[in-house]
Amino acid sequence: MHRISRILLMVDDSPEDRELYRRYLLHPHLHSDSDLQEYTYTILEAELGQQGLDLWQQHQPDVVLLDYRLPDLDGLEFPEQITLHCPSTLSTRHRDNGARQ
Repeated sequence: MHRISRILLMVDDSPEDRELYRRYLLHPHLHSDSDLQEYTYTILEAELGQQGLDLWQQHQPDVVLLDYRLPDLDGLEFPEQITLHCPSTLSTRHRDNGARQ
């Protein structure tokens, strides 16, 4: 089977969340979605929004997984800077009580 290569940028200040996403994407046997098994991922990671923007400019990733609340940028500022060029963005969010969803 021919596997399609994709570059994915994760921008999240939580190392645990980044590890969860990485594990899911890099180990297709952990999920049943056969579409994901057709891809290989180069995963770039940033803890801060500005780091993510720098990586985005350097690598032009296919997909960005973006935490909505970052220490230096919020989930709206980041995509505003790349909206014209980024194919898709997924934002995580927090509940009102501060717990992660």
